[in-house]
Amino acid sequence: MSGELSAGQTFGGYHIVELVGSGGMGLVYRAEQRILGRTVALKVIRPEIAESGDYRERFLREVRFAAAVDHPNVVSVFDAGEQEGRLYLAMQWIDGPDLGTLIDRQQRLSPERVVLIGVQLAQALQAVHDAGLVHRDVKPSNVLVRDIGGRDHAYLTDFGIAKAPAAQDGLTRAGSVIGTPGYLAPEQIRGQQPGPRSDLYALGCIIFEALTGQRPFPGDDLAARWAQATSPPPAASTLYPALGSRYDAFLAQALAVDPQDRFSSGPAFAEALQAAHTGRPGGLAQPPATSGAPAPRAYRPPTQPPAASGTGGPATTAPSSDARDPATLQPAGPQVARPAPTVADRTAAATAATARASRSTRSPQAGSRGRASKVLGAGQLIAVIGSLLFIASVTLLTHYVNNGTGGKSLWQATHGDLASPLYANDFWIPVALAILVFIFTAISAILHTRLVMIGTAIASVGLIGYTLFIPSKGSSPGFQPYGSSYWLSLAATIVMVLGAAVALAARSRAPDPRSRARGAQRDPVR
Repeated sequence: MSGELSAGQTFGGYHIVELVGSGGMGLVYRAEQRILGRTVALKVIRPEIAESGDYRERFLREVRFAAAVDHPNVVSVFDAGEQEGRLYLAMQWIDGPDLGTLIDRQQRLSPERVVLIGVQLAQALQAVHDAGLVHRDVKPSNVLVRDIGGRDHAYLTDFGIAKAPAAQDGLTRAGSVIGTPGYLAPEQIRGQQPGPRSDLYALGCIIFEALTGQRPFPGDDLAARWAQATSPPPAASTLYPALGSRYDAFLAQALAVDPQDRFSSGPAFAEALQAAHTGRPGGLAQPPATSGAPAPRAYRPPTQPPAASGTGGPATTAPSSDARDPATLQPAGPQVARPAPTVADRTAAATAATARASRSTRSPQAGSRGRASKVLGAGQLIAVIGSLLFIASVTLLTHYVNNGTGGKSLWQATHGDLASPLYANDFWIPVALAILVFIFTAISAILHTRLVMIGTAIASVGLIGYTLFIPSKGSSPGFQPYGSSYWLSLAATIVMVLGAAVALAARSRAPDPRSRARGAQRDPVR
C-alpha cells in the first residue's frame, strides 16, 4: 500500500480525517476511533523505518514503557499495534499548537506563561523519570500547549527515542548521540549515556528560548556543539535586557556543563524556577495550578518494562512530533490520580535544592574545575588557530621560499618549480600533520579525552621537526632562501605545541568527565 493514507480511508478501527503532521519516523493523522466515536491522533510509522532491523521489538518495548507514565502533563496512549504490516500508535487528540510554533509566532512568551509551562513540564519529566525512562529529545516541538479555562496546559510528547537508562541490551548502541542539536546536554554531545539531568538540561534550554526568543547555543555546526559541550550559556539578560537578571542564576544552574551542578529533580527545578520568577531566590512559591501532579520520588530504573494491554483504555493525553508532528506515547489503561505534593514535600525539595546550589557555589573544587575547563578550552583553541595559520602560510602566502625564480608558497615550490630541491611530499607531510592537530583537538574538545590531546602534542612536535628539516635540503642547505611565510609557518607550529601543552596541563588538573558520568549513573539524583 502507498506510504500515505487518504482522507476517508479506513485503517484498522480508525477513520482517517486528515494528515496533520509528517516527521522522520512517521505520519500523523487526525482520525476517528470508530468503536468509540472519539477523535485521536494516529501516528503511523513509515514502512522503511518499521521494516529496518529490530525496530518492531523496540517500538513495542517503548510503548510499554510509555504506558507506565501516568501524569496529566504527559501524552497518553490509547492503542498501539500493527495493521496490514504497518505499526501504529493512537493517542488523545490535543487541539493546540506545539511550543515551537508558539515561540515562532510570538518571538518570545511572557515570563508568566513560561513559568507556568516550565513548572508543568518539570513535573511531567519527574513522572517520566519515576517510570524509569529518560526522554532524550525534550524540545519545543515535542511540547503541545492547549487552552483549558483560559490557562495554558502543556503536554510532553513523543517518546519515540525514550529508553530505560539501566537497559544494556542489543537495542541500544553505545556511544550513539540521539536527540536534537541545540537541546542536547553536554554529556550527550560527548557521546555519554544521558540521564534524568540531561532531560532537565533540555528543559532549561526551552525556558531560555521561550524567555529570550533565542536558543542558548544557536547553530548546529562543530563550533556550536563545542561551545555547548564545554561552556556555560550566555546570561539571558544580555540577550534580552528587558527581561532583567532575575532568571540568570536559575538558568546558569539549569544549563551547567557538569550534570552534578544542575537541579537534581523535576520538583527542585520547578521550585527554583518559581523562586526566580518571584524574585525570592530559594524561596517557596505556590506552583501554578497543575492538579494531579505526582509527589517527588527518587529516580529508579525498572528491572523490566511494565506489561501493556492489547488495546488500552482511555487516558488523558496528547499528540507528539518528530519534527513538528503532533503525536506521542503514554499510559494505556485507566489513570489513577496521585496525591498532590504537600507543602512539607515542596519545602523539603526547595531546601535541598538551595543547599545543593549553595554547596556548588561555594565549593573550591567547583571553582577549580571551572578554571581548569576554561584553560583547557583556551589551549585547544590556540592549537586549532595554529594549525589553520600553518596551512594558510604554506598554501596562500608566496614568500615561503625563493630558489632564484621568485618568491613562491610551499605548494608552488613543491609542484612545478624545476629549480626547487623540494618534492611534493615536503608539502603534503607537514599539511597532513597540521590537519591531524586540528582533528585531534576537535575530537578532544568534544570527548574530553586526554589521550587524543596527547596525539595533538605529538603531531605538533613532529611538525616543528619537519619544518626545521626542510631548509636542510638541496645542494646549499640553509635558511637564506626562506622568507617571511616560512618563519610564520614555524611560529604557527610553536603555537600549536604551546596550545597542546596548556590543554594537557589543564586536562591533568580537571577531573575526568567520564568518572563524573559514572558517578551520576550510580546516584542520578544525589
